[in-house]
Amino acid sequence: ALAEKTRQVEAHLAAVERMSSSLLLSLHHKLAGDRHVQLSDVLELRELSEAVTPGGSYPQVGVRGFGGGLFSKAAVGGADTSYKGFNRLYEGAIVLSQVKGWEGAIARCPKELDGWFVSPEYRTFQCKPNLASDEYIGELVRTEWFWSQLQDATRGVGARRERTRPEQFLNIELPMPHFDDQRQIVEILNRQAPLKARHAAIREAN
Repeated sequence: ALAEKTRQVEAHLAAVERMSSSLLLSLHHKLAGDRHVQLSDVLELRELSEAVTPGGSYPQVGVRGFGGGLFSKAAVGGADTSYKGFNRLYEGAIVLSQVKGWEGAIARCPKELDGWFVSPEYRTFQCKPNLASDEYIGELVRTEWFWSQLQDATRGVGARRERTRPEQFLNIELPMPHFDDQRQIVEILNRQAPLKARHAAIREAN
């Protein structure tokens, strides 16, 4: 009986979060109108590559699929990796997994992970000033609608799907509100922050 109640709570939380995503997309398309851009118009590749040294220590970050966001991992010693370099994260970076981006492994880097590291398989992009809000893009890339755009940008199925190269990502064309409208939508979404915090606490309790 307890397990069933827990399942019901999870289903309720998921339903509320789907409504939040629907609100974002409704505002996105309404305010974008007939304005379409390529992602290269509002984003650019910016990678802070750091060479690996044998004595170095590199705290790692991973990207969950299906809009799950970034998560911290244990540090990797320079002598314990075959990588010659890592990409250092910075606040506001849009982090894309080349391998699993098409299934939602893409997220915005929050302040608390600034300075952490990802493997070269994760590419980092920054918003162009006054053209895109990193907070807004960070919310948009968590939607299934955005993942469908990524799926269309690459070929193949499942494990055979090709990697999402930066140029493929930046060539995606989609509706996009102007910068000021993006900021207004972010303000609306930020009002949901206390609710999201409660949801996270409930899931942890479950």
